[in-house]
Amino acid sequence: MIRRADAIVIGTPTLSYGQLNNEGGIETVTKIVVDEVVKGPAPNDTLDVFEPGGEVGNLASYIAGSPRFEQGRRVLLFLTRTGPERWSVTDLVLGKFSFTSDASGRRLLARDAEEIVGWDPDLRVHRERARDEQAFLQFIRAEVASRKASEDYFVESPASRPRTGRSFSAVTNAAFTATSYTMFISGSQGARWNVFPNGVTFFTGTTTEPGAPGGGSTAVQTSINSWNGDPNSNVNYVYGGTDNGSHTQGLHAADNANTVLFERDLSSWGVSPFTCTSNSYSGTLGLGGVTSASGTHSLNGETFVTTKEGDVEMNRGLANCTLLFNNGDFNSAVAHEMGHTLGFRHSDQTRDSNGPCSNDPSLECSNQAIMKSFVSGGLNAALQAWDQHAVAAVYPNTTTPPPTCTAPAITAQPQSRTITRGQAVNIAVTATGTAPLTYQWYQGASGNTSTPVATSQSINVAPTSTTSYWVRVSNACGAVNSATATITVNPPASTSAIRGDFNGDGIADLIWRNFSTGDNRLWFLSSTGQLIASAAFPAVADLNWHIVGAGDFNGDGKQDIVWRNFATGADTVWLMNGATFLSSLTLPSVTDLAWRIESVNDFNRDGKPDLLWRHYSSGFNVIWYMNGGTLLSSTNAGSQLADLTWHIQGSGDFNGDGVPDFLWRNSSSGRVDVWFMTGSNGATFSSSKNLYTIFDPNIELNAVARYNADTTDDIAQRNYTNGVNQAWIMSGGSIVNTYVFPSDTNLSWHIVGPR
Repeated sequence: MIRRADAIVIGTPTLSYGQLNNEGGIETVTKIVVDEVVKGPAPNDTLDVFEPGGEVGNLASYIAGSPRFEQGRRVLLFLTRTGPERWSVTDLVLGKFSFTSDASGRRLLARDAEEIVGWDPDLRVHRERARDEQAFLQFIRAEVASRKASEDYFVESPASRPRTGRSFSAVTNAAFTATSYTMFISGSQGARWNVFPNGVTFFTGTTTEPGAPGGGSTAVQTSINSWNGDPNSNVNYVYGGTDNGSHTQGLHAADNANTVLFERDLSSWGVSPFTCTSNSYSGTLGLGGVTSASGTHSLNGETFVTTKEGDVEMNRGLANCTLLFNNGDFNSAVAHEMGHTLGFRHSDQTRDSNGPCSNDPSLECSNQAIMKSFVSGGLNAALQAWDQHAVAAVYPNTTTPPPTCTAPAITAQPQSRTITRGQAVNIAVTATGTAPLTYQWYQGASGNTSTPVATSQSINVAPTSTTSYWVRVSNACGAVNSATATITVNPPASTSAIRGDFNGDGIADLIWRNFSTGDNRLWFLSSTGQLIASAAFPAVADLNWHIVGAGDFNGDGKQDIVWRNFATGADTVWLMNGATFLSSLTLPSVTDLAWRIESVNDFNRDGKPDLLWRHYSSGFNVIWYMNGGTLLSSTNAGSQLADLTWHIQGSGDFNGDGVPDFLWRNSSSGRVDVWFMTGSNGATFSSSKNLYTIFDPNIELNAVARYNADTTDDIAQRNYTNGVNQAWIMSGGSIVNTYVFPSDTNLSWHIVGPR
């Protein structure tokens, strides 16, 4: 986003007002007093930011995802130029950060997380995290100046301080009002249709969504059926098929038709096209909301603005995104946007989208709903309890008595188990209650909803470390949480716990080789990156011998060292006891010197180290599956990568799924990528992710191992200009911290493993 934005500024909103745009739609203009221009040609005094939606006279429009500004509250804005003297926030709410602080007074920069709906490029549901103010600004300024920047600004922060100017008091035994389920559209009023049970027709546009079932119409009809299907409400959305092509405005302006439009150009609002590859996707999926509302009506004593038109626009770039279309989450995303056309707020946020729902005790809150601010995976557009309560309150069924409903009750709890790492186990729950029952499993202790994992009655899990699970069972009238089931994971008896841990303390160590003298040494490290001790092991004066990795080859629980001769193609293992050489083990020779052993790891998880090879003429990558010094079998790993500027830097489990992933660096561009691998033999490519770009060729990635005692591998690097050594600490496939190891200015010493 730093590179994509035309300008980046720090400023203070002073005034917002609505106006009609050139298309006849409503937009909001906010004047920003600029404190600092961090990047680009933005004026250094004031600028106008234009965003979709707002109020003009008795007309109102609301588009979920559009950033909102609070007068006097300082912001950091990523801006896109959308016309002469016109600026919009890049990717809508994604480009707006507010200056705030947490309960402890720590200064932060935070997005309006409640408006962000979607997934990260690694296909995990996005979890917005706060950023340390000073560290984040330093990162941005360094990136703008093309300097090396450390991406260590994320913080796990307690709740932000409540905003001033509005207070809430507890409401004892108060029922949730219909208004409480709606988003603000005019003052504190919500919007709703006033025509049900008469039908409201939605059309799809003439442009279909290539690759999506039914060209996108299946998702629309699935969404409509979900909202119509609640027996306690009278919603009656009707699918009218394809429009005749005369109603193309969508959310941009009222055109007297309710539409769901695909492959839409949202650039006038600063939104870039969605991106999708064979293994990842990212970007803004689409927008939905109330395009036009005017006049008021009453429902059970509450006053609402009357909705006249609702629209959904799905972004460009979704075409043929098979990963998105096949897992049901596309249906959920469209259902979410259709929910905004009904006037609903987010289930986990306040009505003005300025804070968590828990800030207001007059609101029902839920972290498991179609209308949750982040799309809940695996729902396939099925309404959850909060959605059912909202649609029944705002659009009550006054003609058909609601059916009797029995809340779910668990009759058989999920059971704890003990497994050996590499095994899978099934855990299940049995429950009673009025159908349909829905199931949502989570990792963690019962009640912790931060890591959802599956939505079936039973699940198969294969954790690589001891992990707890629980399930929430829901129906239209309630939910119940199960007990916690703990899956205890024991390591295979024949393996050392940590690859590269030579002193058995549970922390990987560093292997060094002197490229001038042939001396060798081990650095024993602590879990915080401190050097505990250094120990020499026998020198090898022939510099054609290279250390290429480490693993336990004789099953004694001790790490051994793998060597390859770059002149003869001979391969051998030194069997070690810490830094003491015991004996050698001969491996098969490979005289084609274009083949390099790039990593030693247990790719098929049989408790025995294997060898990862790359051929630097053809670009093929191959895994040798070993039993000590015996080659059992081999297979191609991932796909051929003929671009020989890409070098394997090692392998490690970076995302915590128990399968070693491949670490790559491009020797030309400096780009560092991870191939996430899967499969029983660890040779199947799943997806890729760019971690960083290291422009300085003097910085080398020399070791991959676990340096902070968690369950994911980290990446050690050395600067061969100044001798600085450090490690990227990884979690969930991302860099989350940096360890600084002691420096060594003798540049003949090279870190050579474990890798």
